[in-house]
Amino acid sequence: MTGCCRGNPGGVGYNLPMSEQPCLIILASSHSYRQDAFQAAAEQLGIPVVQGLDVPPPLLPSGGANLAIDYRDLPLSVERVLDFAADRPVGYVLGLDDSGALLAARANEALGIPHNSPEATIAARDKWVMRQRFSRAGVPSPVVRKYLITDDPEDIAADLEASGAFPVVIKPTTMSGSRGVMRADDPFEFVSRWERLRPMLEEARCDDVLVEGFIPGFEVALEGLLDDG
Repeated sequence: MTGCCRGNPGGVGYNLPMSEQPCLIILASSHSYRQDAFQAAAEQLGIPVVQGLDVPPPLLPSGGANLAIDYRDLPLSVERVLDFAADRPVGYVLGLDDSGALLAARANEALGIPHNSPEATIAARDKWVMRQRFSRAGVPSPVVRKYLITDDPEDIAADLEASGAFPVVIKPTTMSGSRGVMRADDPFEFVSRWERLRPMLEEARCDDVLVEGFIPGFEVALEGLLDDG
């Protein structure tokens, strides 16, 4: 939450009326498990919180205590954040998951607040972009192929079997929280997993799928929040 409470351990705008205190705009999907913890931490620090709600365009309201925006329309959403900031000071826009990370980066950039670059954010949330950067940097990584979810899974499975690629891991490029990540040990499992994945990707509006070689071992997941960096 850098930029919201720097230099004021008692909270942002400690002696200011609530309407004049720089607020924290939190962007999170409806299924995020992180939101309550950040909300509680902000309240403990005396930081006013505004929820940046992901609302489809036909339902976007014109006002209210929270900020209703369409995460998929980045230019319009950044404009709505700027309009909001014109009436109430904003200390930081914080994306808690993949759904709002890029919007948060671009909104903070437009507000002149220290932020992760949009390019770095795209690489962090798009697994295909990340794998390409790993390859260019010489980072050891499993063999990876990219397909469209509309491709024929039986054709893909036949190619994978012919090249001796199994077992493999199927991964949507932009879904988070391990959603849609499935292992397939043979062509039959691959087709079954692919068909199971298709409606999930259609709902998430994700068209691209990665198929990676499986590497046995334990998995390490790292999560963090940059401060001044």
